[in-house]
Amino acid sequence: MRRAGRSLGRVRLPWKGGRLVKIRLLELLRCPDCAHERLELAVFASGGDRVSVHQGELRCSGCGARLPIIAGIPRLLPAALRPYLATLHPEFFAQHPELVPPAGTAADQVVARTLLGFSFQHVRLADPAPERDRWRQNLLESIPVGPEFFRGRLGADVGCGAGRHAWWAHEFGAEVVALDLSAGVDVAQATLADCPRAHVVQGDIYHLPLRLRSLDFALSLGVVHHLPDPATGIARIAASLRPGGRLVVWVYGLEGMRWWYRLSHLTPLRPVTRPLPRRAQHALSVAIAAALELTLWAPARAASRLPGGARLAARLPLS
Repeated sequence: MRRAGRSLGRVRLPWKGGRLVKIRLLELLRCPDCAHERLELAVFASGGDRVSVHQGELRCSGCGARLPIIAGIPRLLPAALRPYLATLHPEFFAQHPELVPPAGTAADQVVARTLLGFSFQHVRLADPAPERDRWRQNLLESIPVGPEFFRGRLGADVGCGAGRHAWWAHEFGAEVVALDLSAGVDVAQATLADCPRAHVVQGDIYHLPLRLRSLDFALSLGVVHHLPDPATGIARIAASLRPGGRLVVWVYGLEGMRWWYRLSHLTPLRPVTRPLPRRAQHALSVAIAAALELTLWAPARAASRLPGGARLAARLPLS
């Protein structure tokens, strides 16, 4: 049964919080269309024993924008991108046709391709635990601070992908908002499922749905070089920081990049694979991954178990 929406300042929910949509998260959000900070919450379905908001709506008190909460994630895309949500979540909009986004201003095609392309890149791991040490190393190699920096701070991982860096920011003691343009947020939600101080939001850097001057830090690792206008994207993220807050931006660089890592992106194949149907692209990706598993990854794992084999395994490409 649908509960009526009430203002954020006065809302009293009939549950105690939950790990998905919490009052604390709503206090950090704003409308992606008009930047108004007063959002009205309506709950369509709670999370049962998980005491969480599973489906609902945030309505902007400024411009009236209706922003869905799907699978526990606020989908705070700007008006031009919201029609893509109906493509990615047809079941939700079949149940709530009043929220079907109207066709509006044409979206920037580069941004739209990024949304759709990265929505199919992130894979939910059945057991992410074996990869977490690698996630930690990757994060600490990409930032100029150590684990102690995060304790007690509030921040965001903008362009979070599968949520691996947000997981470690939380593990180091931060409260963190994991935000991404793509449907990778659904993978991030699974990655961060047991992180009580982590929140997941789908949003666009250019229309960042985070309040101004609300964060102690922001990470954007391997993201802004995908933007049509990186400088504007960085400025939008910086505006969410409090005075004295820290912004860490990391981008790929050819300098020092190993030859096999450059080849791993398979850029020469993209003109061939881009026109293929999604199912064919997936089948080709599985075939390539299976070949790498048999020729590189499985031998690397076996070698790492031998005396002195760890150093040899580390030298194998893509291992």
